Amino acid sequence: MKIYYFWVYYGFPNSSYEGINVEEVRYKSGYRMGKEDSSQVDSACGIPDSGIGQALGYAEGMGVPYHRAITKYTPTLARSFTPPHQDMRSLVAKMKLIPNSAYNKMVQMIQERFGLTSLRFNTLETLIGAIGLPKCKLCTHCFDGSSHF
Repeated sequence: MKIYYFWVYYGFPNSSYEGINVEEVRYKSGYRMGKEDSSQVDSACGIPDSGIGQALGYAEGMGVPYHRAITKYTPTLARSFTPPHQDMRSLVAKMKLIPNSAYNKMVQMIQERFGLTSLRFNTLETLIGAIGLPKCKLCTHCFDGSSHF
């Protein structure tokens, strides 16, 4: 059984699991989400690094431009979820993900214009479809509580 977050988060873009390329899954997942989403959006952006492939697919599926909203700075920083204390994890994440000034302006403009109060995330079903394996062959416990071990 493959833990599907390898395709979502852990896997390097050129890695493959079960013969299925990580970046291809991310792109397909975003593309499907963009095709199915009825929201009106001006552009798409992904949080580096694992979110970029999905955002590129979403942008194409929605027919909107992709913008790089955050620059990732990582020459000597640890993974942001590995430090033992939350305050250190937060600091590492803050140091690694640097908002582009245009992004801050864009977010403020969009929030004011549309009165946004929520975010939309891809569904588990869409992601499983993008991977192309049956759900029974994927561990999705962290997301839906299922126990397919």
